[in-house]
Amino acid sequence: ARLEYWRGRALELEGDGVAAREAYERAIAAGAYEFHGLEAAVRLGRREAIDAGYRERELDRAIDWDAIGTWLSGRVGGSRDTSGATAACDLVRVGMDSLAKDELLDAAEGAGAWRSLELAREATACGLPDVGARLAVAIREMAGVASHEAPADLLRVSYPVAFAAAVDEAARAADVDPLFLAALVRQESFWDARAGSTAGALGLTQVMPQTGAGIAAALGVREFEAGMLFRPAVALAFGGYYLGGQIGRFGDPLLALAAYNAGPGNALRWAERERGSAADLVESIDFLETRTYVTYIVEAYAHYELAWGR
Repeated sequence: ARLEYWRGRALELEGDGVAAREAYERAIAAGAYEFHGLEAAVRLGRREAIDAGYRERELDRAIDWDAIGTWLSGRVGGSRDTSGATAACDLVRVGMDSLAKDELLDAAEGAGAWRSLELAREATACGLPDVGARLAVAIREMAGVASHEAPADLLRVSYPVAFAAAVDEAARAADVDPLFLAALVRQESFWDARAGSTAGALGLTQVMPQTGAGIAAALGVREFEAGMLFRPAVALAFGGYYLGGQIGRFGDPLLALAAYNAGPGNALRWAERERGSAADLVESIDFLETRTYVTYIVEAYAHYELAWGR
């Protein structure tokens, strides 16, 4: 997709619009929901450039597991697994989330699509959306379809929105699309509220405690301590505030993501480079981690819109 996208851009510069459109079509065929496939669709006028401003989203939709089962039956045959539940939910109830995740993932090891579906349903019911998402992706792969071809209910498990009310509240306060914030959370922590990085970032939005202290002061949160970042509502409010502030500062959602990952100083450096598209910006980012980070979140956002925006 990347090759064909840039072939199209080169053909545009040469004035060969017909060949350029053909290259963009090939980019979409190679990866419709990969970053450069999405950008090719923008060049063809089939998608709008990203506008991450706040909008109302229906984030509390229930998952229709029966609909997923019907679809799965048509893809792989067979029927619902009856092996029974694991001890995961009991472990979650006594605060042993890590053991609960191990229980589910161990049960999924070598399992087929139907057993994985039951485990994904169990993980979602237990409040472990990260495990549910991983299993949903595995189910889609076992069914042999591209990410954007999965049914909406399975997509919503793969691209979950946990803590929906807190997500919407944080996004509204920051003037950020809740699904854009959700895409960032999926990349930062995969919806694990207890996530922590080797660098010291904590919680759903992986905020550094020092940064969190500054945000707490700005938001009027008294007696801030690092452990508060493990609270979903706090992490979402703080991450949303920082993301919204960077979007306001740079006027570009992708530069805001770059700033979130690599710091505003680096984002300022990239902002100075001439660019006419999101692809130009991404190519100008000279940190592989940040370039990958931005493209993954753009791709996740497109999937979130597909899953939750319809």
